[in-house]
Amino acid sequence: MGRPERSAPNERGPADVGTGATDLVDLFWPSAVAVVGATEDAQQFGGRVFNYLRTGFNGAVHPVNPGHETVQGAATFSTLTDAPHCDVAVIAVRAEHVRQAIRSCGDAGIPWAIVFASGFADAGPLGVRRQHELVDEAQASGVRLIGPNSMGIANFSTGLTASFAARLGQIELQPGGLALVSQSGATGSALLSDLAEARVPCGLFCHTGNEADVTAAAVLRAFAQDPNVTILAAYLETIRDPNLFVDALAIAAGAGKPVVVLKAGISPAGAAAAASHTGALVQPDDAFEAVCDAHGVIRVRAPYELVDVLRCLAPGRRPRGPRMAVVTVSGGGGVMQADAADLAGLDVSPPPAALRQRLMEILPAYAGTNNPFDLTGAPIANPHLLVDTLAAIGELGDYDIVSLHYVAGERSNEAFVNATVDFARKSASCVLATWQGTDPDPLLRLATAGIPTFSDPNRAVAAIGRLVQWARSRAAGTDDAAEGLPAKVSAPVQPVPTETEALGHWLDDRGISLIPTSYLTTASEANEAYARLGPGPLVAKLVLPRQLHRTDVGGVRLNVSSALALATTTEELLHLGHQIEAEGSVRVQVQPQISGGHELLVGLRRDEQFGWMLAIGFGGVLAEIVNEVRILPAPANELACRAAVDTLFGGRWSTHHRGLGPANVRAAAALAARLSAIAIEFDGNELELNPVIVNNGTARAVDWVAAP
Repeated sequence: MGRPERSAPNERGPADVGTGATDLVDLFWPSAVAVVGATEDAQQFGGRVFNYLRTGFNGAVHPVNPGHETVQGAATFSTLTDAPHCDVAVIAVRAEHVRQAIRSCGDAGIPWAIVFASGFADAGPLGVRRQHELVDEAQASGVRLIGPNSMGIANFSTGLTASFAARLGQIELQPGGLALVSQSGATGSALLSDLAEARVPCGLFCHTGNEADVTAAAVLRAFAQDPNVTILAAYLETIRDPNLFVDALAIAAGAGKPVVVLKAGISPAGAAAAASHTGALVQPDDAFEAVCDAHGVIRVRAPYELVDVLRCLAPGRRPRGPRMAVVTVSGGGGVMQADAADLAGLDVSPPPAALRQRLMEILPAYAGTNNPFDLTGAPIANPHLLVDTLAAIGELGDYDIVSLHYVAGERSNEAFVNATVDFARKSASCVLATWQGTDPDPLLRLATAGIPTFSDPNRAVAAIGRLVQWARSRAAGTDDAAEGLPAKVSAPVQPVPTETEALGHWLDDRGISLIPTSYLTTASEANEAYARLGPGPLVAKLVLPRQLHRTDVGGVRLNVSSALALATTTEELLHLGHQIEAEGSVRVQVQPQISGGHELLVGLRRDEQFGWMLAIGFGGVLAEIVNEVRILPAPANELACRAAVDTLFGGRWSTHHRGLGPANVRAAAALAARLSAIAIEFDGNELELNPVIVNNGTARAVDWVAAP
């Protein structure tokens, strides 16, 4: 790994610097580092970070401490201006002294400072004020900040350990293409420890702390642009710069770099009551999930899942598809992996006839040759059975993934390790190993050889399944890009009518197909409405300004089959409406009664961070109970909408003979894409079509509602 090339110097404001890889070169690839507050005691923050740098960094390190002539055997400098020029200053002093240290960085021409101290925005109103003052000082001094309240950064390829984390002195991380950013110091330190134990090489690490200046999104974007980085991973709690975050994901996706994200703080507790079904169905985490899905992010829910996925990504070999062979010396291990494969969407199909015949010739008669391939305990006494089996699978099997499952058997450990390493080296398949009940040495040797290695078969299969899903999302993303987004409406953003009739006209003008509709304010208008919408049965619905669920108040009447019946029904509904709504507009909405078809919900909801989100799901009065919905960033093209519809109810709604069928899926997706395209001119927070009746290759909205 080498230092990325820098672009020419440019003029940037504080909010702009640090958003690209070249802007962060001096931070992660410095030639000289100063430690302000370096101490003799290697157990204190200033002493520990200086010790890390003094003993491991391949550049120059200068301790700054006016109270000492030497620190850990090195001559100190009283101020930063006395020291030779540095690219980065590590600020390891108490909170009340940080501002002066930043001013000194400016005087010395140091562009980057890493601030360890807490006691800023993490410490109440006084700390918030102190952080504002720190940012003002940094901007005035031309200094960029990591932190405050940061555990620091690391570049493991240069020995740059600009961190006070004690664990970094106790673990050995091999440098590699992984870059990790964390919004938690403790979690970041623990993840680095887990990565070291799993023998996952890691190149760069950053804990962003309070993010008074540089955000996790900015660091991710820089990592995505760094040619040395091949995999991005992040522990996130909040997204302070959503546009930059989306940009980072897009850059990584374009470069083919997988992004693995563990996001905390996803609870919907405290969410405001929804003004529509869409609002009730779109939870606080859904927008983040939709953005991640749109960019092929591998999202995990626990630290161990993040490390497991990185185990499989680190060797650089990606599964070509879902076909998996399971080879085991334990029947139970094979059964567990077959079950896990089904959950992970992997294909553990029976082998080709030629492979099965060959295995029957190699293995004992009581062995399993139908995938999972259960070699039983025979290879423990005769390891050549494993070697020959793997050779046959490699020659005749054509598998994307080969998962090997071993159990304790000390006398065969050496042979199993050698056979696995040799097979992985020769095979075009993605090879992973699970070894239960053994000592750490075989696991360590396999992991060191670049073979993803686990002690739990379920975790192994789940992790490799995530890679298969990622590969599929990348392929789908390429198709999406080829089709392009719907044409954007050129009209300016304008207030959208929330009154039902006016909203219907607004939607109709923009190409949204609606059921023919009339609005009645008196029973005398029934003859004209029936002549226009009949002669079949009609449905009459009460329209009130503040009543979304009309069925809850008896405001829907079906099978209205004559003009006289419509007049009577209209009079009854208007009377009911005036009882409920003493003031305001009360009308009756009349439409042809549609029989057959499927009910969908298609809605737009504005997310505070990521903007417009499109919801596509099961519709009708049971929408909130069934809660089967997919969320996409808007605007979304028709292909993306079609893919969303195809995943509803596990795909069964699209493929079952009583389901939507291809023509109806296309119609639903086309309507959803058209609705999502008009979001850019919608000045409001919610817009919902529910239900949308999909039948005979058409999709038409029956009801619509907007919230300002």
